[in-house]
This record gives sequence, C-alpha cells and structure tokens, in this order.
Amino acid sequence: MNPSDPETPHGLPDAAPGESRGPATGRPRRKVPPPPAPGARERVVVEGIPIAFRRMGRGPAVVLIHGAGGNLNDMTFRLAPALLARHTVFAFDRPGHGESGWPSQGGDSLSVQARLLRTALERAGVSRAYLIGHSYGGAVALAWALDAPRSVAGLLVISAPSHGWRGSSGMANSLMDLPVFGSMAARCLSHLVSARLARRVAGHAFAPQEVPASYVQHLDLPLTLRPESLRRNARQLATLRQWLEPMVRRYPELAPPLEIVHGDADATVSFGAHAQRLAAAVPGARLTRLAGVGHMPHQVALPAVLGAFTRLRARA
Repeated sequence: MNPSDPETPHGLPDAAPGESRGPATGRPRRKVPPPPAPGARERVVVEGIPIAFRRMGRGPAVVLIHGAGGNLNDMTFRLAPALLARHTVFAFDRPGHGESGWPSQGGDSLSVQARLLRTALERAGVSRAYLIGHSYGGAVALAWALDAPRSVAGLLVISAPSHGWRGSSGMANSLMDLPVFGSMAARCLSHLVSARLARRVAGHAFAPQEVPASYVQHLDLPLTLRPESLRRNARQLATLRQWLEPMVRRYPELAPPLEIVHGDADATVSFGAHAQRLAAAVPGARLTRLAGVGHMPHQVALPAVLGAFTRLRARA
C-alpha cells in the first residue's frame, strides 16, 4: 500500500498482552463479537464516551460528518451508497447526536469533536482518510484538517459555515440553550414535532428543492428528536461562531487539498459569506458553485458532489 494513500481497513487489532496466540500464524487470538447486522452502528469508547458509526464498503477510507440537528442517517441516505462500491465509508454520529455520547467538557468545541471522531477512526484501524462534511459537519472537518493535517488525505466541505456571521441560531435553539428553561423547552419540542412538521422544517433546508419522499423516515425522527440531542445541538449552534472565528486566520495554512461545494440559493449558510471567503483564503482550494441549489447538495445534486470528490481524489 502506498503510505501516502488513505488506509484500507483490514483485519483486527492485535490482542492485548497475555492473550493466547494461534499456532498457525503466531498472531494473538481474542474472542471478538460477531459483526454488526447490516445497517447497525458500531461503537468505540473515546475519552470515556461512546462514539457511534457505520462502516460500509471496501477501499480507501472516507469519513462522512453530518450537520446540525441530525445524525449519520443523513449521510447514508444518498451519499454513502454512492461511495461504498469503491471506498470504505465511515459515517459518524457527531458527539451529542444519534448514538454518540456527550463529553463532560468541550462538546460544543469543533476541535474536541474532531479529536473524538479522529480517535474513534484510529480505534477502527484507520489513521488517514478523506473527509466529507456537510454544513456544521464541514466546520468539524475543517477543524480536523487544521489540527491534524497528516490524518487527512483530502477535504470536501458541502454547504459549510467557515466564518463568523451576524445573527442568532434561531429562537427555538436559543430557548433550548437556556440553563434552566432549556430542558423543559427541549422536552416540549420533542413531544410536539410530528413527522409532518419535521418534513416542513426539512423543507426550509432543502428549499428551493423538494424534500425526497423517504428522507424524513430515513433520518429516524425519534433518534433525532431526543430532548438531550436537541439541547446539545442548540449548544453547538450557539457557540459555533466563537470556534470558527479563530480558525479563519489559520485557513491559509490548510495543508490537505480542499474542494468546496455550495449552492448559491442556500438560505441556511450563505454562499458569499462562507464558501467564497473560504475559497479565497485557502491556497489551491476549488469551489463548485451550484446555481439555484439550496442547503442540501449531497441529497439533491449528488453528481456535482461526486464530481468534486473525484477531483479531490485526483489531487490527493
């Protein structure tokens, strides 16, 4: 294997000292759990908290990092299936979301989230991979690439915030982030949101495109709408700007090749305030502007996203 290429996971980690060795290979033997059922999450414990992920396919490793208010199912709806024929795809639940835990400190920090995911990937047997992050997940991917560039073969960010901005994270998130009232607000919201309302909310992110018919069901609403996940999402959004702003001065030093995909009709993360500025700040970055596309290119403009990833592979 070329050491400059992302790793292709294979085999199992060596057993701990003192475990028996097989007579034929001399390798340690250990009792291993059966492989997860198709579609099931695997978990590793990092710094005392579980980090959940799905591993699919075979080939060079690709990490998928979902955005705010979701879980790894967003990335397994269309993007992961399009990659797994030629790649080993690791789709993660970010800390505080899906089935991943929440650290006692720093769960809202982009660098802490990146470190937890990076360590989880290492525990899964991979120390270098391509990163693809959507929206908030793109910000986590940027932090990962800045903090540990040797672990990143290439970086693709989709509809990602990268700079500071004016405004708030929205009334509902602001309420859920309050110290006392926030828990009550999150519980109320969790009980009140129906599938129909969730589809309307998703419609704002997808606009001006339509929400795919089975998307909301695939996302797994009960998992997404757990009160603790809603509160942690609100905390991450409330502090996102404070973590992004110090990163801006480091963008010219970003070492891995960078591809940026962003719709110019994105009403959630502004094309001009983020994608254009990021492309200008990072030497060699390539920006794909999607005319008339909203915040979800990986769901509604998949060929353009895959084209950017193919260019990234060629540059790495």
